[in-house]
Amino acid sequence: MKRILTLALSLALIPVLTSSGCRMFSRAMNKSGTIFVIDVAQDEGDAADRTERSVKIIQSRLDAIGMDGEVSPAGANRLEVRIFGSPDLSVARNFLFKTYRLEFRKVVSPPNPQPAAMYPDEAAAKSAAGAGNEVMPYSERGETSKYLILERHPIVTGEHIRSADAISRTGSDLDNQISFSLNGEGASKLADWTAKNINNYLAVVLNGKVESVAFIRSQIFDSGEISGMFSKAEAENIARVLSSGYMPWELKVLEERKFE
Repeated sequence: MKRILTLALSLALIPVLTSSGCRMFSRAMNKSGTIFVIDVAQDEGDAADRTERSVKIIQSRLDAIGMDGEVSPAGANRLEVRIFGSPDLSVARNFLFKTYRLEFRKVVSPPNPQPAAMYPDEAAAKSAAGAGNEVMPYSERGETSKYLILERHPIVTGEHIRSADAISRTGSDLDNQISFSLNGEGASKLADWTAKNINNYLAVVLNGKVESVAFIRSQIFDSGEISGMFSKAEAENIARVLSSGYMPWELKVLEERKFE
């Protein structure tokens, strides 16, 4: 009995580590790791703001996948990402620095019940597009790409995503979707647009390619779904990226090196 009591008292003295405490413990144990030097594209807008947002979002992505690391500015448009220990760095390369530009745009087409206007090739679509519109490819399951004409200005973007999750209704690895909910501003914009565009077509655009097209049956408020031929891994990556903060600009790995 005495030995049991001694063990219980010893266990009671073990400290409970918070997530930040776990990271500090991990870094104390793993003083080596990998440094990535990242270039942040500065095409337009406030360069300092874009760099600062990139730091926060990449840190959020590290936390989302439970990878121990830290992000810091390394110049006007440079970041240094320090990852501790020896994790699978392919995850870092394919997730932390991935760009997903998400936009919802109106399709230039007669309304439903007419099918969405599609063109067999890019030249034909551009000839019909007119000023102020943009042509993008769209491929339905198993079919050759066709082209749609979209209004240039998006209705909502990934900036308005509050949360996202990967889902599959069939269990097939190539039948995954991304369900999402919008923040207040995005919900207000989408609700206003859909109320005025019943039977018009809406395109979900990801990285310059139309992933899905649907006509508006009724007003939509704060949630929806991105359909496409996503694998489970692709859908999970996109959902995690959209949930961790919107970063539509390009990130380029300039250097990758080990540290001790």
